[in-house]
Amino acid sequence: MVADAYVLTVPAGQLAWIYAIFCVIGAVVATAVLRKFRVGGAKALVGVWVAAAVIATVLVTSGIAPTSAVIRVDRQTLSISAPLNPSVTVSRSDVAWVKIVNLSEEAGLQPSMKLLGTSIPGGLQLGWFRLNNGAKAYVLSTGGTLEAVVIKLKNGSYVEISLPKAELAKLVSALRQYSWMG
Repeated sequence: MVADAYVLTVPAGQLAWIYAIFCVIGAVVATAVLRKFRVGGAKALVGVWVAAAVIATVLVTSGIAPTSAVIRVDRQTLSISAPLNPSVTVSRSDVAWVKIVNLSEEAGLQPSMKLLGTSIPGGLQLGWFRLNNGAKAYVLSTGGTLEAVVIKLKNGSYVEISLPKAELAKLVSALRQYSWMG
């Protein structure tokens, strides 16, 4: 790690459980298919459920499923990364402006459609989204707040970071320290 950088780890523990839920949904679908086509009998159904339980346990406990997102800020770059999700790195020379925005007042900047990433209704949003204004944005939102740091890039896309107040304040402080915003 570069000595002159700020790193913020954002807990996203609820995301790990979404993978477990997908495993259970997969097992339910597999069970329905096996029953419909009468394939394999009871042993096959038990096998599907055991496999789903093992996969869910491995994902949740081994760290394969994302348990946090990391925001790294230094004088020249800002990057956001999380396991199994798209990441983004922004060079300061590509930035048009950076400001704090209340998304309830700036409806055009609210995410409207997920393009690539993870979205849990009312909770975590991480990845590429289409905004209400039609632009593309990389979004990291942990839910629960409408205040966000919004970075507009010269190519017309955005980076939006919406965190709980304490974490957002730390991020804003780091952005000011490294002269990303006044």
